[in-house]
Order: sequence, then C-alpha cells, then structure tokens
Amino acid sequence: MTVFLDLIGSWIVRASLIIVMLTLTLNMNNTLYRSNQQAYAKKMLTAVDSIMYSDVNEAGYNVSGVTFQTATDTAMQFLGDLNGGGVPETVHWYAVWNEPTRLYTLYRYVNNENGGNPIKMGNTFSTVSFKYYDKNGNTTSTLANIVSVRVSLVSRYVLTNAFATTKGVTSDTMYVSTNFRIHPVNL
Repeated sequence: MTVFLDLIGSWIVRASLIIVMLTLTLNMNNTLYRSNQQAYAKKMLTAVDSIMYSDVNEAGYNVSGVTFQTATDTAMQFLGDLNGGGVPETVHWYAVWNEPTRLYTLYRYVNNENGGNPIKMGNTFSTVSFKYYDKNGNTTSTLANIVSVRVSLVSRYVLTNAFATTKGVTSDTMYVSTNFRIHPVNL
C-alpha cells in the first residue's frame, strides 16, 4: 500500500512541476510579446518626433518676413526651405480630434510633397501640444515673435496578451511620450 501511495505522490509532484513549468513558459512568452509591442510603440513615436524636429529646425531657412503662419495648441504652420532648393516650403503639422476613439490623428503637410496631400503620421495620440516661445523664453502667441517651439506628444497603445484568443485574457493600455523644445537656428 505504501508503494501505491508513493507512486501517487510522485505523479502529483511531477504533474505539479509540469504545470509550474508550463505556467512559467507562458508568462515569459507573454512578457516577451508585450515588451516587443512596447518597443514598437516607442519606435513609431520616435519616427514621428524625428521628422517633426527636422521640419521645425528648418523653420525660417531662406524665408524673408514672418516664418510662422499658424501657431495654436494643436497646429503649427511655418515656412522653411526643407530641401535646400532656395524656395521655402509651407509646412503644416496639425492634429484632428476623433470623438469616437477619443484620440488625435496627427498630420503633416508639405506643399510640394505627396501630391499636395497631407500624410497621416499616426492616429493614437492622446495628447498633441505645441507651445511657442519668444527670445526671452516667455510663451507667446505673436507669430513674428516665435523663436522656439515645445512639442509634447503622448501616444496610446493597447497592449494585448500574446494569448488574447484565450477566453478571459485581457489587455491593458500603455502610453509612450516625448517632450522636446526646438530652437531653429534661422529664427
């Protein structure tokens, strides 16, 4: 009888070890999947802020007169010779609020690119904010006084579980953000 109890006990211990090992494997795979999603979200935001930084840094290049044409919380339009061709392009960055998703869609328009059509830079932004500063570092709304721009972007991503098809598995939300100030040399 003790041999029989020993066999049952060893089977229970083995089954427990297998369950623990499978659970650990599933959790590690899920963590790896989520970290890849986070890295992708950060990479996408970095691409957007790099393009925006490059555009705004060229504001005022080969421009005579007032550089900024629009300067609001969610839109900026300015002149700058992005391609170095001697003629300034009109660059327009603007966000459009989508009420059903409660997120912003960010667009970039350059008058001589993409056939004159705006390019959607992303539609997962919970925050899009532009602030403008004068030469003394004070915020300004006077277009002729703008010498630097602060950009704040927060993008929302839904992180799904690698095993989201399993009933009862939930997902959660992650936010990635960037906040930088640009001092174009031509202003």
